[in-house]
Amino acid sequence: MRIIGVNTPESSTTTEPYGKEAGNNIKEITKETITKYMFNAHLLLESYGQPYTSQPDSKYAETFIEFAREARENEKGLWNINPESTTKGADF
Repeated sequence: MRIIGVNTPESSTTTEPYGKEAGNNIKEITKETITKYMFNAHLLLESYGQPYTSQPDSKYAETFIEFAREARENEKGLWNINPESTTKGADF
């Protein structure tokens, strides 16, 4: 995984020192971790954005859709302003 502004040891094509440890940590990310630390999760949970996925960045697509549905059901953020639809094509 690539994160802008952060360089971590790699273990994909070559193995750098501590690359396996860094990679294993990424595999253990939970829904709670996503909710707490990812800004895009915050935007979805508070209904100030909608899920958008493009390949190959689709690892959390289902989780983000779940967050958006939760915000819509609870009429949070922009859903509180207009419960019918806040964005074009909001079909989650």
